Amino acid sequence: ILIFHFENRRLFEDSKRKLDYLTTLYQVSSSVSRTLNLSKLFETILHQVQDVMNVENCSFMANDPIKQLLSLDAAIGMPRKLVGSVKVRFGEGIAGWVAKTRQPVLIRDIAKDERFQHHQSRLDYKTRSALSVPILHGKSLLGVINVNNKRSGGIFNDDDLNLLIGISGQIAQAIANANLYERTEQQVAELSLIQELGKAINSSLDL
Repeated sequence: ILIFHFENRRLFEDSKRKLDYLTTLYQVSSSVSRTLNLSKLFETILHQVQDVMNVENCSFMANDPIKQLLSLDAAIGMPRKLVGSVKVRFGEGIAGWVAKTRQPVLIRDIAKDERFQHHQSRLDYKTRSALSVPILHGKSLLGVINVNNKRSGGIFNDDDLNLLIGISGQIAQAIANANLYERTEQQVAELSLIQELGKAINSSLDL
């Protein structure tokens, strides 16, 4: 009976995790479809991530491909003064390593991870367990999303990583949509200008 009870509990917890996973992806997808304002979208998504994963902080860092660095564009659970001011070079720290390799990273205990044992955070918080995932659109790196430290004190697992990878795909689509909209608006403005110039030229012979 005891084994049956534990098995039922395990199945219930697995089902709940899957439901939370699908619910979060649906919420993120709904947020993406409602706005093209990336600043508001990133904050909304990060709040959703913080709530469902119950983490102390999470952040989005945008890629500057020319300078080969990441810029902190949105953050939850960190001092607001850091947004826009923190820059991380490719290969530097956790997010920089992810940007350079384009591979997600799951750190159960940073003190025991040889890659980051000497990593010194410049974001005024102490990292214990962390996830960092590249945001990719095709072959293009758009940025990196990070979550640090479960409030429960627990460590991140593969389910957490898979959830963040799913969310990164939604963010990539949101950025692609916003960029497409911006380019379309620019093209419309250029065509309108050409049309107005054409009207002016055709309406007058006075140079």
